[in-house]
Amino acid sequence: MNEPESLSVCVLIPCLNNQGEIGNVVRSYREWLPDCRVFVVDNCSTQETIELARRAGGEVLVERRRGEAQAVISALPLIDSDVLILAKADGTYPVEGARRMLEYYRWEKPDMIVGVASPREGKPATSDFEARILRFAFGHPPEDLHSGLRLLSKFFYKNIPILLRGFSLEVELTVQALDKNFRIATVPVPQLETEAESSKGQGRMSAPRRFARSAHFVITLLRDYKPMILFGFAAALFALTSLAIGSVSIYDYFTTGIVHRLLLPVLAASLMILGFITIQVGVVLESSLRYRRETYQTQLRRHFDPRAN
Repeated sequence: MNEPESLSVCVLIPCLNNQGEIGNVVRSYREWLPDCRVFVVDNCSTQETIELARRAGGEVLVERRRGEAQAVISALPLIDSDVLILAKADGTYPVEGARRMLEYYRWEKPDMIVGVASPREGKPATSDFEARILRFAFGHPPEDLHSGLRLLSKFFYKNIPILLRGFSLEVELTVQALDKNFRIATVPVPQLETEAESSKGQGRMSAPRRFARSAHFVITLLRDYKPMILFGFAAALFALTSLAIGSVSIYDYFTTGIVHRLLLPVLAASLMILGFITIQVGVVLESSLRYRRETYQTQLRRHFDPRAN
């Protein structure tokens, strides 16, 4: 059996005030792969964080627009490696996990590898709801939707958009991979519980905020990728409400021969018309989305050959 080919590797680390861990994280990747490029995207950290990253051997790019996704977007045009490893600056995932993913990639070459850590006892899964929605929309349940350690092939990171829609970077990458039919693999990786992660887990999100966040996720995801489901549900809701309101006027007419509340039939007819308009919007958006998907796939095959990597 032939040995796997050598690969150029870039490690991308978004960073925000991780002065306690960033030096060790960069140094560990440099020791593991001396030839790899370690790219630290500073997201308005203190000057001490930047200096520690540089002293450890990392290349630092400053991105003043806040957000992990924004930091990654700003760095991608500067990267041209065969493999891109997205790592956490807080040391949550030891370098051993990246080593396992790279070994797996050398033989299988999926488009994205997600490092899946075994759940720690007593720690509830925070992504169950979002994972169920993705399974409903795409028929695929992600094993670790919010994993912060990922390996991306050049074919993948050069050909996907990262949209700033309020999703986390990890969710956005998974959604793009599922929607565009990229190959996803999972590899078991070790995970440490850092002080920052522990303190973050102690804060509880209020119920109204959690509901608003979940509703935003569902509506945005279905609007952008499954519009027929969203607008079909809305149209059905309008139609059922119209029938319920209209039945009151029908009952009045057959029992008394007179429609006492004239506004109810008008409201029922208006809601039914609104339902027809809504379902038409869903059909138009679904057809447009299908066309864009077909165009994307043909352009992808025409301008980029994955066998060249």
